[in-house]
Amino acid sequence: MKSPRGYNVSLSWGELEKVRSLNGVDAHADFSVDRVKGKREAQVMDVRKDSMMVDGHRASFRDVKLGVARRRVMGKAETVQEVRSLHVHCDVSSRYFVLYGQVGQDLGDEQRDVLSRMIRGFACHRADVKS
Repeated sequence: MKSPRGYNVSLSWGELEKVRSLNGVDAHADFSVDRVKGKREAQVMDVRKDSMMVDGHRASFRDVKLGVARRRVMGKAETVQEVRSLHVHCDVSSRYFVLYGQVGQDLGDEQRDVLSRMIRGFACHRADVKS
């Protein structure tokens, strides 16, 4: 989903069984950050971790600041980017969900508010199914 102001928020999901070997939602979120650390063009500068409840499940939030190398005609330049993600594991639906978005430097608070509203409204299973 792309907002009129130009930032993206994405949702990915998959079978929970595929990430069970990671031993929980916090480890899944850390695994995602570690995958970014392995990329040559991005260096992880800072990671803020938090946990919260989402639709009755413990969820893991990450706010990651990256130094991203940009190639230019006269060499390389580094810019700072911020990526926020929320990982949720739902045993009821047998799925994992990852809500994530890159934050523009001038849209940080606005994007944070949109992401917060999306988190509050997120439902990973039908309300009539007991967890």
